[in-house]
Amino acid sequence: MKIIVNKSEDAKAVIKKVENAGDRQLVLVIPRDSKFGEGVKNLEILREVATELGKEIVIETVDENILALAKVQGFDAHPPLFEGSAK
Repeated sequence: MKIIVNKSEDAKAVIKKVENAGDRQLVLVIPRDSKFGEGVKNLEILREVATELGKEIVIETVDENILALAKVQGFDAHPPLFEGSAK
């Protein structure tokens, strides 16, 4: 299941989306310069919640800072693959 994070959403809103998601495997799409991606603490909390709930989360973003922070927290994190670009 893919969860789109809005630029203005804070950690509480993103965590709620993760908790409410029915799937165990999630892809979190985080936009560049999003409020959620501003600090490593948000990703630490996300890691704790994901572990508690038994969810696997992949982070997709074009923001290099968020990618680096997510990888430090042990998330599989990468830029999104654009549909139609691979042949």
